[in-house]
Amino acid sequence: MGKGEGRDQYELAATSEQGGKKDKRGKKGKKEKDRDLDELKKEVDLDDHKLTLDELHQKYGTDLSRGLTVARAAEILLRDGPNCLTPPPTTPEWVKFCKQMFGGFSMLLWTGAVLCFLAYGIQAALDDEPVADNLYLGVVLAAVVIITGCFSYYQEAKSSKIMESFKNMVPQVDNSSLTGESEPQTRTPDFSNENPLETRNIVFFSTNCVEGTARGIVINTGDHTVMGRIATLASGLEVGQTPISREIEHFIHIITGVAVFLGISFFILSLILGYSWLEAVIFLIGIIVANVPEGLLATVTELTSDQLDDLLKHHTEIVFARTSPQQKLIIVEGCQRQVPAISLAYEAAESDIMKRQPRNPKTDKLVNERLISMAYGQIGMIQALGGFFAYFVILAENGFLPMRLLGIRIDWDDRNLNDLEDSYGQQWTFEQRKIVEFTCHTAFFVSIVVVQWADLIICKTRRNSVFQQGMKNGCGSQNVPSEGLTVARAAEILLRDGPNCLTPPPTTPERGKFCKQMFGGFSMLLWAESLLFFLAYGIQAAMDDEPAAENLYLGVVLAAVAIIIGCFFYYQEAKSSKIMESFKNMVPQQALVIRDGEKNSINAEEVVVGDLVEVKGGDRIPADLRIISANGCKVDNSSLTGESEPQTRTPDFTNENPLETRNIAFFSTNCVEGTARGIVISTGDHTVMGRIANLASVLEVGQAPISREIEHFIHIITGVAVFIGISFFILSLIHGYSWLEAVIFLIGIIFAIVPKALLATVKVCFPLTGKRMARKNCLVKNLEAVETLGSISTICCDKTGTLTQNRMTVVHMWFDNQIHEADTTENQSASLDAKACVIHGGDLEELTSDQLDDLLKHHTEIVFARTSPQQKLIIVEGCQRQGAIVAVTGDGRNESPALKKADIGVAMGISGSDVSKQAADMILLDDNFASIVNGVEEGRLIFDNLKKSIAYTLTSNIPEITPFLFFIMANIPLPLGTVTILCIDLGTDIVPAISLAYEAAESDIMKRQPRNPKTDKLVNERLISMACGQIGMIQALGGFFAYFVILAENGFLPMRLLGIRIDWNDRSLNDLEDSYGQQWTFEQRKIVEFTCHTAFFVSIVVVQWADLIICKTRRNSVFQQGMKNKILIFGLFEETALAAFLSYCPGMDVAFRMYPLKLGGKGDLLLNYRSTSHHFTRVL
Repeated sequence: MGKGEGRDQYELAATSEQGGKKDKRGKKGKKEKDRDLDELKKEVDLDDHKLTLDELHQKYGTDLSRGLTVARAAEILLRDGPNCLTPPPTTPEWVKFCKQMFGGFSMLLWTGAVLCFLAYGIQAALDDEPVADNLYLGVVLAAVVIITGCFSYYQEAKSSKIMESFKNMVPQVDNSSLTGESEPQTRTPDFSNENPLETRNIVFFSTNCVEGTARGIVINTGDHTVMGRIATLASGLEVGQTPISREIEHFIHIITGVAVFLGISFFILSLILGYSWLEAVIFLIGIIVANVPEGLLATVTELTSDQLDDLLKHHTEIVFARTSPQQKLIIVEGCQRQVPAISLAYEAAESDIMKRQPRNPKTDKLVNERLISMAYGQIGMIQALGGFFAYFVILAENGFLPMRLLGIRIDWDDRNLNDLEDSYGQQWTFEQRKIVEFTCHTAFFVSIVVVQWADLIICKTRRNSVFQQGMKNGCGSQNVPSEGLTVARAAEILLRDGPNCLTPPPTTPERGKFCKQMFGGFSMLLWAESLLFFLAYGIQAAMDDEPAAENLYLGVVLAAVAIIIGCFFYYQEAKSSKIMESFKNMVPQQALVIRDGEKNSINAEEVVVGDLVEVKGGDRIPADLRIISANGCKVDNSSLTGESEPQTRTPDFTNENPLETRNIAFFSTNCVEGTARGIVISTGDHTVMGRIANLASVLEVGQAPISREIEHFIHIITGVAVFIGISFFILSLIHGYSWLEAVIFLIGIIFAIVPKALLATVKVCFPLTGKRMARKNCLVKNLEAVETLGSISTICCDKTGTLTQNRMTVVHMWFDNQIHEADTTENQSASLDAKACVIHGGDLEELTSDQLDDLLKHHTEIVFARTSPQQKLIIVEGCQRQGAIVAVTGDGRNESPALKKADIGVAMGISGSDVSKQAADMILLDDNFASIVNGVEEGRLIFDNLKKSIAYTLTSNIPEITPFLFFIMANIPLPLGTVTILCIDLGTDIVPAISLAYEAAESDIMKRQPRNPKTDKLVNERLISMACGQIGMIQALGGFFAYFVILAENGFLPMRLLGIRIDWNDRSLNDLEDSYGQQWTFEQRKIVEFTCHTAFFVSIVVVQWADLIICKTRRNSVFQQGMKNKILIFGLFEETALAAFLSYCPGMDVAFRMYPLKLGGKGDLLLNYRSTSHHFTRVL
């Protein structure tokens, strides 16, 4: 065999002899990427530790005494590239921005804005004087999406580079970075193990030589080294959605579906009832816009931001050694670390939230039936009732009794009819009727806000009462080579193989990240609504010489909100988006090589295959080395093989497994003592660590459960909004409305259905949790992973040096739904018959996927020993196939693929390697495992608070939709206008909804079972039934009561209002008679109408007081929870003050068409109702 001819016998995945770095950096198809991933998952195929020194000389062409020539070294360096680990590509900023601006709820809001603009455009094209409501709504929705998107982008960019300064945040320690050994391992020229990671005659790249001396031949450099493989593997893993992300996505699907469904339904109904197609389209758009939760995006943003600081505060200790039936399995791996003692004592977890079983993402959804039932079926209906009450009161006060309103819509909106009589015979002009109508809008709005006061308090808790929760919201004998490669030969090899560094994985362009933040999730809802309002305004402008700018303003506001939130989240993501940043810190900067018989200290990236390398104690192995001589050499392989003690390295072949043999030292491991000399056998991505890194870099990880939930909810709410909007559109056409009016109705309905406050809630919830975890010494990189931690059912943690040697002790465990005393030291550990098993890595290598699945299914306690990084990844994937939510804890680079693949990876901040910190979702800065308990509680709290906020925000949908329904079906003056709806969704509801993100955990939160993402949804039937079918109806009744009262007080009894709409809205009719024969001009009627809008608005606000209080808890009563949430208390005062300001501040009649009212209240009824219903429906 000629010199260098054996190099092609050792080729690892992701590289080729001819392709070098160019192939790695080129674009790969999915099939090629999958093949590389499969290759990286295989065990290290390395035989250099078995070769004699003569065979090494023949294979690498290295003079064992003089080393490589300078020219040869330069040649190899040019071929293989520098001996360094390559960073991954990054996601373009514009992608991040677009993600924030058009993702999730933002797209719904964008849709709403577009629909509003469309409606306005249709109105403008068909009407000489189109009403600008839709234009304002479209502008507002677009502004909301833009503001929220920019805010989200800013927040994401702020945290995307969080690991760049991580070295300044954690103590500098000797990381047993590759094999997990806690003691230095001896390195000798003797082959001692078949496993190159276990043999003592190989020293690995980036490990430290802590004592002694050694000389070796470089066998791998850069990405070809073992450490390079690990880096490539870790960086290629694609992180999926966390449970909370899936929940939010699920919620988005729900909201989208509901909005579309309701919009279409109203569209069809409008056509059936004789409304023109334009009116039906307006109804469709209005329904869809109304269903989009504009505030939820901002809420999640703020909640996640604040919770990041909290994780750096507490030091609680825990390891899950025994779990509940939902926590199916414990997989412990060999790795000893210097960590604090661990306990399962519920110190900071004494509260109810830590006593609950882990959330099952399959069943415990963020939005489930109970939440939907409560928000829509109960709270929302209450709000709608309150709004309609205010609506009918105002109309009745103006002479239009409820019966008079039936069928009056055409006459009411007839500009030419100025003598429409009310219930008393009084004639009303078009302007007068519109004033009354807009007053009703205001009344309906105020009614919703009032009811939302109670709704906000109700949503504080899920299980406890508000009184319990409180209102606190705050490595021979042969001839040893001595010459090494010649410089020329080294240069030749470098040219062939490329630098000794790891190849960076592909990254998401920044523009992709930006677009995700700007247009993903809830932001898209805001954009949609904004565009709808712009469209409505455009239609109005095309058809009316003097179009009302209301839709334009609304579209601008919604777009601004979406842009701001999207930009903020893009900024936050940009700060934490580079997973491979610290791999450069892992690669040794210098390496001592022997070329042409002379020792030279060169850049580690220039190390080539065949180089003769010497390492001593304290050095990090620059590449995969075949040890040819050693003097007391020990290498720390803890991060690669999990050994807790340093492993001796000798030239002797000791094991068939290259990871177990003693004559190979691996890239990035540390030589802790002695000296050794070895031949480089792999560099860069060809190393064992490089394979691991490549494996991690190409792993595809799915969405987090909460992300799927939120996306699903967005789809639902979008669908419902569109359906109802179209239904109203059709109804409008059926009832004889013009197509322009139908389009306006469609936009109004869509606008009313979309819960705008949910956008803010979602955007607040995750950062808030991240801040709280930061205060507990937990650095959360993936904010959505915190909620995943609250849903975990399987934990994979270290065994060697932790559980077995009492470095970390389990003192309590959850089993059979009870907490038991436990001890896991070696002489006291016990297991259940036929439920526990021990699997060696060699046995695991022979198991098929089906066999592994069977073991995982029928054994609740499994110990996996002597496993490779690839096997750890396979174990995690097996657990996930069983439907488990998997958490992985680790500190070595060998755990990086598993950390990346797990639903949530937890790394050690002090003893953990840089790679494990980069691959993990959460870092325990003080290695205190008790922080995991805090994380579980925080994860459950996120889910709870999101659920509460959704329940609160959904309740106002009913009182916002029902006015359109009565307006179309009964032809009565519009009880609640789109401007007042916007005042509710983005005014009075936004702070209370966000305040629920600050709600403290309920006392039983840690006693619950883990949430099943498949069954426990974020939005379920119960939530919808309560929010819409009960509370929402109560709010609607309150609003309509105020509406009819005001109209009756003005002479328009309810019967007079029936069918009066056309005359009421007729600008030319200035003698419309009320129920008493008094004539009303158009301006007078509009004043009364706007007063009704105000009354309806105030009625909703009043009912929302009680709704907020009852939403404080899910299971406890309000009395158990207490009123300790200061933000919630502030929210109550804020929405009250805002409602009062909008109702009584001079100029509001011009700006928002809201007129002052007499005082009244009805929130106590809702509060008493909700407290009673808490005993029958304990969980939303």
